Amino acid sequence: MGKTIPFLSAKDINKLDDYERFRNVKAYLLQKSGNISRAYADKDEIWKLAESVGYKKFNKFLQHREGWHELTRKIPVKYLDAIDVDYEVLECTAGLDGEEYERALRVPLYPRGFTIRYMACVYQTVEFPPNTTEYEAREIMLDYAEETGRSCAINYPNLKTILVGTEGQVNTFYYEPNINFVGGYMIASSDGQSFATVRGR
Repeated sequence: MGKTIPFLSAKDINKLDDYERFRNVKAYLLQKSGNISRAYADKDEIWKLAESVGYKKFNKFLQHREGWHELTRKIPVKYLDAIDVDYEVLECTAGLDGEEYERALRVPLYPRGFTIRYMACVYQTVEFPPNTTEYEAREIMLDYAEETGRSCAINYPNLKTILVGTEGQVNTFYYEPNINFVGGYMIASSDGQSFATVRGR
């Protein structure tokens, strides 16, 4: 692309806690928009920005804007244009986030436990012995599912979920940090937070 972004680069990921989903995209959006804290906001400047995006309620705009910068809400392209986002640079930052995600997937993981699903919205967590590898954890869950007929899962939020079904099938769902443009909005891909959560070590 021929563009350099001096304040952004893919960082080393040595443990799960080193990984922050969309770290580079968020940093770029913040760099373009300036401070988004309500305490430090220039009210006149923010009000002009809100109106340019089509908002008539100041507090609603501030609330939505916080969600946009956390990538938990779809972001209107009008907002990205208003803060003068360069879409080539945005694509580059998304690429860096993808690199960091791939690095995070290569980190050896030692899950603390797994979640058992009894019925909709009813879960229980069972701990693994210390230093259980992910492979060993899968085997334990397969034995459990076969013995009880219940599904279970290990969820690494923002990274992946390993789901063992009642018939012993194993599926892994990956939460790669992708951004897509649909109907005038930028939308971030799912982060896996909807699964019951068991953190890794």
